[in-house]
Amino acid sequence: MSWFWLSVACSAVNFVYFRAFRQWGIQTFLAIAVNYLVCMLLGWLLMPEGQNINLQQPWLPLALLTGSLYVLMFWMIGRSAQRIGVAPTAIAAKLSMVIPVVAAFWWFDEPFSPQGLLALVLALAAVWFSAGKTAAMQLRPGHLRLPMAIFLGGGVADLLLKYTEVTYLNKSDYPFFLFILFGSSAIIGWTSVGMGLVRKQLRLEYKSVVAGILLGITNFFSVFGIIHAFKEMASSVLFPLNNLAIILISSALAAWIFRERLNRRQYAGALLAVLAILLFVFQ
Repeated sequence: MSWFWLSVACSAVNFVYFRAFRQWGIQTFLAIAVNYLVCMLLGWLLMPEGQNINLQQPWLPLALLTGSLYVLMFWMIGRSAQRIGVAPTAIAAKLSMVIPVVAAFWWFDEPFSPQGLLALVLALAAVWFSAGKTAAMQLRPGHLRLPMAIFLGGGVADLLLKYTEVTYLNKSDYPFFLFILFGSSAIIGWTSVGMGLVRKQLRLEYKSVVAGILLGITNFFSVFGIIHAFKEMASSVLFPLNNLAIILISSALAAWIFRERLNRRQYAGALLAVLAILLFVFQ
């Protein structure tokens, strides 16, 4: 369970970082690009001595695809946390677990029930309600697209990660796999940063680099922890418990650090999120 809680803690801190970036004046996309370089370095440093660096791996296309999704997801999470708040963004991102959980019922022979279907419906409703504006943030038309895109993209990314781990990976492969995964993220991220620098939409600055380093450490261990936890718990239990813990911790941190308060609509979304996850756990 130590891997599980490592992943939970790091994921919750990630959401808080994104919310803080706006107050700190951080260039979010530059920090994201730096973060993936840090993740690559950590993957390299944690490789076992004598690791066979062979790019002819059956999981290589899946790692590249997942890494590409991670860049897009981080960008959307950053914008959503700054526009509609940490709690609603965390709810949308972590309720995406319904996608890999439902897939687990079909692909990994875990039982599915009418209670599971009800949980899925409640999860979708929770995403809808959680997108309501906070007192401090004006929700503009089209903002609902961000949490819905995070919900779908996060679910697909989690599903790809779970499928790759179950189908292809041993524990000794994890650091090399993450090196490749985050390497593809870094290539995409720095290509975009380069274009932004040329167009003078971005500038290199010390504080954004430092923010990216901090984000990279927690981001790496959030993924490193979850793939280890796959060996310890069934997907239909792991994803709901993981995501419930992240929603509650990140929401509590946002309320404590940023004095972020939810309105009635968002409280309803949080309650529906908890109910959906509990239904998954106890079906």
